[in-house]
Amino acid sequence: SMFKTQYEVMVILSPNNTEAKQKKMLGDIKKHIESLGGEVTQEDVWGLRDLEYRIKREEQGFYAVMLFQANPT
Repeated sequence: SMFKTQYEVMVILSPNNTEAKQKKMLGDIKKHIESLGGEVTQEDVWGLRDLEYRIKREEQGFYAVMLFQANPT
């Protein structure tokens, strides 16, 4: 069906990546969503934020939020 559902995904990337690497990774995620028939309607890059608890010894993460529409299947 052509029915689209609105989704929100929060991505937390390693703070050790270069800015270029962060942009490439976010671009790859967007391309993946689009390859599955989804459409990214909004991207909100929060940047470096403190983590609530450590992940792989990191105390900070690079946050981004994407809103997208996609078929629920």
